[in-house]
Amino acid sequence: MESQQLSSFYQKLIQNISDDPITNIEYSDKWCIVQTKESSGFAMMCPSHHPTDLQYLNKKQSLKELASEISSFNFGHASIAMAAVNCHYNSDKQLKSIDPSLDIPSSIDLCDLIETNYLNKSIVSIGSFAFLRRINSPHIKVIEKNPKVNEYPDTAAEYLIKEADLVLMTGATLINKSFERLNQLSRDKQVFLIGPSVPFIPDLFNQNISLFGYTILQAQNCLAQIQQGLGKKLLSSTAVARLNNL
Repeated sequence: MESQQLSSFYQKLIQNISDDPITNIEYSDKWCIVQTKESSGFAMMCPSHHPTDLQYLNKKQSLKELASEISSFNFGHASIAMAAVNCHYNSDKQLKSIDPSLDIPSSIDLCDLIETNYLNKSIVSIGSFAFLRRINSPHIKVIEKNPKVNEYPDTAAEYLIKEADLVLMTGATLINKSFERLNQLSRDKQVFLIGPSVPFIPDLFNQNISLFGYTILQAQNCLAQIQQGLGKKLLSSTAVARLNNL
């Protein structure tokens, strides 16, 4: 499935990405990784109704060319494009150029941060994060595309976000094209953009968005875990490190 016309947001997302040649693209049902000679980036592999055409993607020879697939409604292709974006922005070299004092790995515990600052405030979570089970608050509303008991469908965002003090948002919203609308709804809220798909792009560093993402420390280890089809264990392994811009 061919990519669509890039919106101004996605144009800005990829405009500064390098033309470094791609050396490897791999994916499992959970993760995808894109590599160049100098860096590696990964992202969540979002479910899609369209098959992932690796032969088509391998024709994209540079990071920037592959990153343009972020506009695709084939979410497999868009996921791999996000890994290409992260290969550039979440690389050690780029992170140091953005902020030499960046804490890697992050020492901030997201649960502690939320409990300290938002425990008695209204929280809307776009995505059912596992760490929410550690937070003892009656004020958290979870929105999911396929909601479970006590969760809300994604259409509820139009109504629930307006009452929220804090919006937790999975980085997968950048892949499935829901981010722009959700960000518009959240423009006067504090937003935490969370997960391995989050790119550390300076344009996302603004007054109401805080980024919580990942960088790859051990490329071969990360690649091996993806090839083995490992799930969330990857995020707690030594192959990757947590990031934040607080």
